[in-house]
Amino acid sequence: PQKILVRGERIPKFSYGDRVLWQGTLEFPEKFTTDTGRIFDYENYLKKDGITLVLSFARGTYVEEGNRNFIKSILYNIKHSYIEHIDRVVRVPESILVAGLLLGERGSFSNELTNDFRRVGLIHIVVLSGYNIAIISEYTLAVLRKKLRKNVALLCAALFIVLFALMVGGGATVVRASIMGLLVLLA
Repeated sequence: PQKILVRGERIPKFSYGDRVLWQGTLEFPEKFTTDTGRIFDYENYLKKDGITLVLSFARGTYVEEGNRNFIKSILYNIKHSYIEHIDRVVRVPESILVAGLLLGERGSFSNELTNDFRRVGLIHIVVLSGYNIAIISEYTLAVLRKKLRKNVALLCAALFIVLFALMVGGGATVVRASIMGLLVLLA
């Protein structure tokens, strides 16, 4: 099966597992010149994720509820609920940054803001890394060490790391950081 990157409207919002009919302009990704004058090979950048086509200016129409993994569905609901709570407490654009720091959520970043982070060398702040995994494991251990045996607390921390990785989408950076975090717990 061929993967297509869809760039579309944010409204209406669709949920994990929904079947959606997308209409838009289907294109092959092309190289482009960045603000710094460098050529960015967008086609090969997307190929690493198996994406060969881009659907731009897409409009989505809900078709039906599709197959959903029960655990992933719960985790995604927790994530979106958490982001909604952040949005209520912290104003935009700061709430977008908080969601990026804690959950690696970059979907709400404008292209301009993303490019600004890249330009000043701070894009790593909003990419999930060992920092996020360390927070998950340390908090879990701090809470559970007092109530459970050490081995059980370590096992729970490992489980939370795996669940967190699933919740945030399991990208390459979070998988790599999760493996390192699990190795630290094992040690």
